[in-house]
Amino acid sequence: MAASPTERGSRPPYELVAIGLITLLAAGLRLASLGGVPDDPFYDAAVRSMAVSAHNFFFGAYEPGGTIAIDKPPLDVWLQVISTQVVGFGPVALKLPPALCGTAAVPLLYDAVRRVLGQLPGLLSGLMLAVLPIAVLSSRSDTMDSVAMFLNVVALWLLVRFALSRQERWLYLAAASLGLAFNVKVFQGLVCVPALALMTLLALRARRARVIAAASATFIVVSLAWLTVTLFFPSSERPYAIGSTNGSAWDATFVYNGYDRVFGAATQGLLNAQGAAVLKPANNSEAARAQVAIASPGPLRLFLHDDPLSGLRIGFVLLGSVLLGIPALVGLSRARGPDQSTQRALAAGLLGWLATGFVLFSAMARLHPRYAEAFTPAVAASAGIGLAWAIGKRREIAVLASVAFAGYAVWLLGGSSPAAVLTLLAAAAAIAAAFLPGLPAQRRLVGAALCVTALALPVRIAVGLVQDHEYDSGNTGVISAREVDAISRYIAARRAGARYEFVVADPSSVGDLIIHEQRPILSLTSYNQHELLPVNRLAQLVGDGAVRFAYIGGPCVPRDKLELPRCSPGAAWVRAHGVDVSAQIGLARSEVLYYLPRRYRQ
Repeated sequence: MAASPTERGSRPPYELVAIGLITLLAAGLRLASLGGVPDDPFYDAAVRSMAVSAHNFFFGAYEPGGTIAIDKPPLDVWLQVISTQVVGFGPVALKLPPALCGTAAVPLLYDAVRRVLGQLPGLLSGLMLAVLPIAVLSSRSDTMDSVAMFLNVVALWLLVRFALSRQERWLYLAAASLGLAFNVKVFQGLVCVPALALMTLLALRARRARVIAAASATFIVVSLAWLTVTLFFPSSERPYAIGSTNGSAWDATFVYNGYDRVFGAATQGLLNAQGAAVLKPANNSEAARAQVAIASPGPLRLFLHDDPLSGLRIGFVLLGSVLLGIPALVGLSRARGPDQSTQRALAAGLLGWLATGFVLFSAMARLHPRYAEAFTPAVAASAGIGLAWAIGKRREIAVLASVAFAGYAVWLLGGSSPAAVLTLLAAAAAIAAAFLPGLPAQRRLVGAALCVTALALPVRIAVGLVQDHEYDSGNTGVISAREVDAISRYIAARRAGARYEFVVADPSSVGDLIIHEQRPILSLTSYNQHELLPVNRLAQLVGDGAVRFAYIGGPCVPRDKLELPRCSPGAAWVRAHGVDVSAQIGLARSEVLYYLPRRYRQ
């Protein structure tokens, strides 16, 4: 699989046509019917609010008043703000950055592999990423995971350029790209770092200490650039970062999105309680699969049958990575000779990235399907390289892999599924082509059949995700359009010059209202029920007429930990001094919206 000078440099027209078609396939799966995919009110509220002022834009303000901010550095949301300013605020503009980044990662991954291993491994790697269902799902979701994944692929491509040319600027640009990935998805964006660091060490021949120190410094400077600049502003000008315990963006980044994700009390059971609770999908549609509780940690978690992060969405391609990719990469990593040093470095990097992601996402207690985007490039590249290796090796290897794919497809989908039937037929064709004597172009026929067995199921599932308008961006802050309209009309008629639209028990619960109203709000609590607005200050604001309404969201249910913001001291004060108008404005739930008369003053 070594790349010839022709493969590393100029490319024949058919190869350019092939990668062009693969990129168009990736774009079609990621952009088709994008407007029908549900939004993410939490981060979309920030997009709306950040467009209000330069202050809000820089700090990632969650609400127009700039008093509270999102829980991550705002680099990805900056892209969404720019997109909505160009296209107009709407579902397509909000999802364009992840969809375009997910698409752009495909030809970039192809080129990274092609430069080292040649045309076929590069094309198959790009194709596997183009149709990998979990990558399609993440790219179509209103989240930042695909942007971080794209930056990881950029870093891989830059490291390949460094390994081939020995020009240090490529290494420093790769370090900067990883720093940007940290600013998009914090530690999830760094899953690939140990593996890419190993790749860098293997690619270096001299001056290791100086080069590594310079690259590390570049990574640290870029990673911490935004966080550091926030410290130059007085604390009174910095919004309170949701997720933190002290309002600091540093705390939200390193504690809430770092330590607590790994060692905190949050578990997968808590996520399941917030969302899906059923154990099996009603059918094989992706809409039904999205309603299933994600499996508990375990070594087979990514290969299971039913849940949203399962064999259908990632495990099938991961099987190709394990059965074919690992042997191919191990063989490359053992290659000797100065001309093969880049192959050894790339193979070790992909093996390390694949292993890190597999172990992490098999064992991680708190997991969303989109998190797996952090190692989809390694899964796709390993599978693509493995397919190319099997095609070039003995035909028995390709036949055995085809049979394994077919058996797994039948187990996942059932024998009557068209995708499973096609996989079975392709496996049968591989067997026939391999053992019929005197068959012309035998190796190519076996290879083509192997590729069909590897691709039929992922393509079917990816298309199903598009047809069902599936997503994995959460529903934090979702409020029905009827409730939003009823609350908005009631407040608008009685605002009477109030500075704030309302005070809320839990700021993350009102994303849709922030998007609709685009007016400042105040929050009683933050993450873990930390008090933001003391009761005496709330009473003063109500007495001054600055706040006339409170969104509590429902009754206090102390036994339900998810509803504790409704039981905060501030919420209790609202219930004692306000008037529940939920039924008056036609809401189906009680204790949602309160009117706060000005006569209450401490």
